[in-house]
Amino acid sequence: MAELKPVFARFRYTFAQGPGGHTVELAVARDGTVTYKRATDPRLIDEQPKVVVKDEWKIPAKDAVALLDALTADGFFELKDARVWEKLLKPERDGPRPALDPPKQKERQPLIRPYYALGAEAGRWHTDFTLWEMPEKVQKHFLPLLKKADAEFWK
Repeated sequence: MAELKPVFARFRYTFAQGPGGHTVELAVARDGTVTYKRATDPRLIDEQPKVVVKDEWKIPAKDAVALLDALTADGFFELKDARVWEKLLKPERDGPRPALDPPKQKERQPLIRPYYALGAEAGRWHTDFTLWEMPEKVQKHFLPLLKKADAEFWK
């Protein structure tokens, strides 16, 4: 019997560049709705985030379904969450991990390196992954949408 994999309704991608950079968010819904936003990252600067690019458009629902199904087929649900692995590799580490732990004081903790976050939703069910590296076999499916929304940033 073949292993059943979830059929998800919405995919989310986030990329935080690191010090001095931007945060990018892309979402694709099964009905074909695509949203994209790039803004300055409030964790990186001492001011409110500024939206640089914001766009929403529709793609054919069959193309959105094909994208979501391709992500599943190419290993989206087998990705290892960096937050879990960091805890396993360094369980007795002292102090906050700047990119992952909320600061306990009022000062903002700078991101120490770029990271990616992926999420999937189906009704009330959702899952999220934080990654240090984005696998090409997963990114290839939504990179054309990133380039369509913000060609200058993704060249």
